[in-house]
Amino acid sequence: MAPRSNEALWCHNGSAYSLVDRGLGYCQGSAFILGLLLIQMPEEEAFSVFVRRVQQHRLRELFKPSMAQLGLCIYQFEVLLQEQLPELTVHLRLQSFLPSMFASSWFLTLFLTTFPLPVATRVFDLFMYEFKKEGSVCLLSARSLAEERTNTTPRFTS
Repeated sequence: MAPRSNEALWCHNGSAYSLVDRGLGYCQGSAFILGLLLIQMPEEEAFSVFVRRVQQHRLRELFKPSMAQLGLCIYQFEVLLQEQLPELTVHLRLQSFLPSMFASSWFLTLFLTTFPLPVATRVFDLFMYEFKKEGSVCLLSARSLAEERTNTTPRFTS
């Protein structure tokens, strides 16, 4: 049998997961996580790690069709943004640019589409390590934002 292309590997594993967890089905964000795993390890191992991560780290809640967990993540992010960066929050609102317009993809892909591959790989490693302790993508992201804030926050004007 000829080796499969990367696209075929992703399709095969994405379809296989939808059979393992029929209640969840397919979510676009999961494709980026599975894709990163397929780059790092053999297909069977990548699938096994993906299944464990989705089931044990509550990513399943994020990927459910209702996306209620995503709504919670965005709400927590908006509250933290308001508390930590109020001027940026006002600026974004004046521009009619809501966090839900850009943050959804951050949470659904665990920031894998935001950074170059080497950085995305390290971010993913940190999420998986910290997730065991914290248990919430939302809180982890919010905590990261709070830790990054410094006294040299730029001023935003409309």
